[in-house]
Amino acid sequence: MKREEHLEFCKICRNREFDFHKGLLCGLTNELANFENNCETFEKDNEAEEVEFLSKMENTGDHISGDDFDFKKNKSKGFDKMALGIVLTAVSFFISDYTGVYVVTFGIIAYGYRQHSRGVEQEKIFMKEKEKSEKGKN
Repeated sequence: MKREEHLEFCKICRNREFDFHKGLLCGLTNELANFENNCETFEKDNEAEEVEFLSKMENTGDHISGDDFDFKKNKSKGFDKMALGIVLTAVSFFISDYTGVYVVTFGIIAYGYRQHSRGVEQEKIFMKEKEKSEKGKN
């Protein structure tokens, strides 16, 4: 396994220790992780798992668009904003020659797209964590 894969376990293990020079270590061996598929001494820290999950959800996409944690809301509202922007663009095309209207309506579309994209990325994280959790139950 690569270091990144080890860290997926180590970040949420009760036995973790941090060294400023080496990074995250096993508190039992004071060494970097070196297991292949599963760590025999792994003890899940539920609080750390929750913090790690929320951190991943919050840091997805940009912080301008959408909710930090609710992927369903982000996908839905983002799609609604894109649709509204498209409708407003079409209506303003027939009503106005003022290009400022197009800038605003395209901005609505772009904002909606960013929010929807954030929701899609958050959903991927959610599904990955759910799959990981279900594997852990077996």
